[in-house]
Amino acid sequence: MKNIYINSVGVLAKPNLELESLEELFQPGYFANLAPEWSMIEAARLLAGQEGCQVYILAPAFPGPYAMEEQQAWLDRYLPEIPQENRLFVPLGQSKAQALGRPLTQEDVLVDGFSRNLPDWEKAGGVGIQSLKGVQIPARRDKHRQLEGVPHGALPLFLLPKGYSLLTKFDKPAKIQSV
Repeated sequence: MKNIYINSVGVLAKPNLELESLEELFQPGYFANLAPEWSMIEAARLLAGQEGCQVYILAPAFPGPYAMEEQQAWLDRYLPEIPQENRLFVPLGQSKAQALGRPLTQEDVLVDGFSRNLPDWEKAGGVGIQSLKGVQIPARRDKHRQLEGVPHGALPLFLLPKGYSLLTKFDKPAKIQSV
């Protein structure tokens, strides 16, 4: 069974990159008001209903009294198909690979918009894929797979049983490359 771990902010939700200060991340309404990346939401929904695929949210747990409640409410609103028990929140700055508390295999796929998370995931034995769809969180480029070439408005559908492929609703393969 494939275990697909998807980061929320930067993949499913568009981060607000026009913050005047980092303190805004900890104010009420920040997470509640993030715009969804609809094509990625739809991909996660389709994966959640696919046999042989278990979908998880694997996201940082931002400190503060509002963040966790707002993140859960956002997921309830846009991705109720992913149950609470499949929503994993890692303390900010902690390794996502280590947070799972078990060895990773090639069946464990992390889709993340923040490239710094991916080398650690791959070193632990999993498959790291950087989502280049939507708004990106700036980070240095590391060697890892990247999903790109998805036409605006297209519906990406991750099919990962053999050979990584990304299909759009137009049946036009997207490009997957190793950087």
